[in-house]
Parts: sequence; C-alpha cells; structure tokens
Amino acid sequence: HIRSATARAYLSNYDENVDLLMEALEDFHYETLTLDIDKTASEDLTARLSVLGNNPNVLEGHPFQLNIRLDSNIEQLMRAMLEGYRISNEALRRAWGLGR
Repeated sequence: HIRSATARAYLSNYDENVDLLMEALEDFHYETLTLDIDKTASEDLTARLSVLGNNPNVLEGHPFQLNIRLDSNIEQLMRAMLEGYRISNEALRRAWGLGR
C-alpha cells in the first residue's frame, strides 16, 4: 500500500494517468516484482524495478505494469554512505566517551 498525502498533493492533476496510478497504488496487489542491477566498468549503476499487479477497486482490477529505472554513479554513492557511517561512528564514540 502506498498512501502518501505528500506524493498525491505533489502529483495531483499532473496527468490523468498519474492520478490513476496513485489510486491503484493505494491498495496494490503485486503479482510479480523483479529488480535488476547492473554496474559498468566506469562504476555507473543502473537499477531496474518492474512490478506487475492490480488494485481490485481500480478499472475492475485491470493489471498495471510499472517499470522504474534509476541510474547512479555507485562510487559517489558509496563514498557518501561511508562518510555518513564515519560521522555516525565518531558521534557515537564521543557520546560514550570512547577513543579520543
């Protein structure tokens, strides 16, 4: 279930297909879900999410196929995650008075 007042407000009246999708996602029944992740030699990452399902109350249960593609530079993403971990680790050590 995806019930986001923020997303609905942001996307409302954007397009009738988007309105229909938001309505379908409120009680979405998934049949299949696939995730493919590819990394290139240049450290780029492509993630493809594919979802098939329906909402029994929207279009008489007609199926929806959602395909989402995300592209990212994995090296930058990993560096940012490691920096976040380092900062969190240092904050915890200071809070507990460990290793100055």
